[in-house]
Amino acid sequence: MEPGEPATMTIIGVVGGFLVTFCLGVIVLAFATSGFDDATATATDSDPVPLLSGERVYVAQCARCHGAEGEGGIGVPIGGGLLVEKYPDIEAQIDVIANGRRAMPGFGTVLSAEEIESVARYEREQLGR
Repeated sequence: MEPGEPATMTIIGVVGGFLVTFCLGVIVLAFATSGFDDATATATDSDPVPLLSGERVYVAQCARCHGAEGEGGIGVPIGGGLLVEKYPDIEAQIDVIANGRRAMPGFGTVLSAEEIESVARYEREQLGR
């Protein structure tokens, strides 16, 4: 401290320096950890968490019939825009997932409403391209 300098100025300088350092550390930490939540993150949507959840549900429940990329197999093809073309309204698609249709079983008793919505969004936004 310089002769004649008030002690409060030194305290403000120390506290201010600490706050700046702390804020920069938080920002660096946020950038350093972003992108490490899930290596399969392919979502371009503003809210990727439901799409990642939907991808997990799709792989576990749907891919064995509809194919890994929605190309079909035992189940009808749903990739490449076919699903959105057939069900322009997501609610109709959610109804099919929940209650089934023709040879497809319903998943309303197996999956939660959130899981059904997330898999519908995944199918539309990722497989539907």
